[in-house]
Amino acid sequence: MTVQGLLALAWQSVTAPADVARLLLALRLNREAVLTAFGVVVIANALVFSLSQLIDPAPPELATVLSSPVAFALLLAGSMVAMILAITWTGTAMGHPGRFEDVALLITWLQALRVFVQLALLVVLPLSTGLAGLVALAASALGLYILVMFTATAHDTGPGRAVVIVVLGTLGMAIGLTLLLSLLGVSPQGLT
Repeated sequence: MTVQGLLALAWQSVTAPADVARLLLALRLNREAVLTAFGVVVIANALVFSLSQLIDPAPPELATVLSSPVAFALLLAGSMVAMILAITWTGTAMGHPGRFEDVALLITWLQALRVFVQLALLVVLPLSTGLAGLVALAASALGLYILVMFTATAHDTGPGRAVVIVVLGTLGMAIGLTLLLSLLGVSPQGLT
């Protein structure tokens, strides 16, 4: 696929996300291909994020985690896996069994779209931080919409049920992460 083809698919992801989800799922990529795409997207996100840190560094309290591309990549990969599991399991629990590989492919593409947004922000940020904030906010809202439509397609359900799957999956993921961190002895006070 060419760069022009990727940009066209990215634009179509905004205008017709369910169609893009069906197109991606129709590819029936094997597990190795999905894992490779996952790795490439995590690395690309980490590299672009590191470039953005050169332009607009993170606050000092977050600098230790966010200044390292490896730490950011591990954090992103972990959160992506958690989201994939949460959406897959929640959809299955609600009677809409989507395949793990399908959800993984769609979440990976969603993160690939994030790379495009981060690249756009690299251009906008030096011009205007306010405009960059608006672009980031609009991209986040659009990302949620795309996530709901991708979830609806992966679980073969309507957008309303997909919203419930995403919300319950996210809550479950947050509760699970909180329990895991507390079992590991990490507390909010330990982060300051």
